Amino acid sequence: MSFIEAITTGSWDPRRTLELCRAFMDEWMGGVEAEDGFSAAELAAAEEALGFSIPPLLREFQGLLGKRQDALRLQDPVLRPDEFYLDGPDILVVREENQGGALWGVPYGDGPDFEVKWKDLYNGSAARWRDYGQPLSAFLLEAVMGESMFSGSVHTVYCYLEEARYRSISRHFKPLDIPTHVYLPKPSGPRIGWYGDGDVLVREEGNNSVWAMGQTPDARKMMAARIPVDWEWLDM
Repeated sequence: MSFIEAITTGSWDPRRTLELCRAFMDEWMGGVEAEDGFSAAELAAAEEALGFSIPPLLREFQGLLGKRQDALRLQDPVLRPDEFYLDGPDILVVREENQGGALWGVPYGDGPDFEVKWKDLYNGSAARWRDYGQPLSAFLLEAVMGESMFSGSVHTVYCYLEEARYRSISRHFKPLDIPTHVYLPKPSGPRIGWYGDGDVLVREEGNNSVWAMGQTPDARKMMAARIPVDWEWLDM
């Protein structure tokens, strides 16, 4: 079963997070090696420095992929365990926007999954943690998919669509079973969602911009055949 087939059959199940991360990496990013993750000793050292345990799912994820720069730290970096820090009394910061405009975090504790929070740092002293609309389990998988779009292992195109053509995405591609979430430039507007078909993955952002990631250089031609606009190559 392909990655797209695996994530278009049924509803989101947080217990499958690491399985889906591995399936994506195997199919799109050349697989996973033992050295791609942090060792138990490295994770324990990070926890000692923090003064508390890293949430179990996040700990397992870092043990699987935490050292993969090409899948975690090309645009909006997922932090390494030794870079985690608390913001306020109880939010563990796990990702930062590349221009310093936003943070993502989770309440620390021992639960199996958490609702991700985000903070708009451009609000200055008025910045506060708000609901991102997505559980940690989905957030981690999407982080891997989204960061990989900027890697040299895939072929990524993008465009900005007018509303009529934007609606056509759902006619041409299957929606992936990944919970949607806030589009940061328009927090109260349309959300970000994912679609896929064959060997292409599509991310829609706020009824405006669309990114498509293919496994071959035919990605641009494939997207133009379905949605005839001027797709541009992502400049890596």
